[in-house]
Amino acid sequence: MEGPSEGVVLFNELIDIVIDHLHDDKDSLKSCSLVSSIFRNSSQYHLLEKVALAGVTSRTGLEAFMEFVEKSPRFGHYVRTVRVVGEGS
Repeated sequence: MEGPSEGVVLFNELIDIVIDHLHDDKDSLKSCSLVSSIFRNSSQYHLLEKVALAGVTSRTGLEAFMEFVEKSPRFGHYVRTVRVVGEGS
């Protein structure tokens, strides 16, 4: 028996419009990122655009983050702003 969503095709542009509408609703974006890989990619664009590194107290912490980004190109692709928040930052 076919379910109601089987065989339904949503165009990427339509998904992007929905996700863009939710750009400031982080909880909804997190939920959308679990739906499918298309929803995940569009959601991560907004979820990961600004990254705050809290508690970074040394250059080593920042270097560890940069190493993580280099090893995870999918993550680094979405990050556009990095803010370091911590003592001595």
